[in-house]
Amino acid sequence: MFFKKKEDIEFPKTVEINSTSYAIVVSFYKKKSSSVSFKENTLHFRLSSYLSYNETKSHFKSLLDSITKKLSALNISSTSFKDIIEKRMFYFAGKQFSIMFHNKKITKISDSIVYVDENLSLELIEKKIKKLLLKHFSQNLIDYVHYINSISYRAPITGVVVKDVSSKWGHCTHTNEILMNIKLLNAPKEVLDYVIYHELSHVKHKNHSSAFWNEVARFCPNYKLLRSKLKKNPPTFLSLHNN
Repeated sequence: MFFKKKEDIEFPKTVEINSTSYAIVVSFYKKKSSSVSFKENTLHFRLSSYLSYNETKSHFKSLLDSITKKLSALNISSTSFKDIIEKRMFYFAGKQFSIMFHNKKITKISDSIVYVDENLSLELIEKKIKKLLLKHFSQNLIDYVHYINSISYRAPITGVVVKDVSSKWGHCTHTNEILMNIKLLNAPKEVLDYVIYHELSHVKHKNHSSAFWNEVARFCPNYKLLRSKLKKNPPTFLSLHNN
């Protein structure tokens, strides 16, 4: 639950970072700390309701400066789904796909062509294409995780699940089920391998201790470089550029 500020502070509605426009959403919470996060093209500011008028403005500016530097360093692509629709193409998993519109209420993939209903909104088309790609390519990623495990740790994993998530690249549950982010199919192979080695190492070490990182280094000795590469250039779901 968030609490509105008594003072009427005018915050900017949008901000331009690396030629990309980000919407700004500000909420006030009854907590002492303030934070900012981003999802797709929206910046979410969560400010403390205990701050004074001047402190609120100062915290907002500090958080905005911080997230601006972070997004600039990440070098996030400015490609929007509108750009993809205008070009009628995109890349996914190292393959180029063309988009073709038809008047049927169905979204499907045939070879390298994605057929979509021309009567749908832009937002719904994007959701349907992502859902289609997730369904179509999940097994590829699942099989690859099992393959990497078979030639490396041979960890007793209980299964592999592929999802489109914004908060993490991978996860190992307490039951040793591995979660993989579908966006990793758009990352360089060595980065994808690093994430797999990372999660397989969590089967043995449910933490990020020195023992865990030594386990990662057994099959991925340059993990620090690859981890930095993933942080600086995170893969997106749909892109006009092939990674």
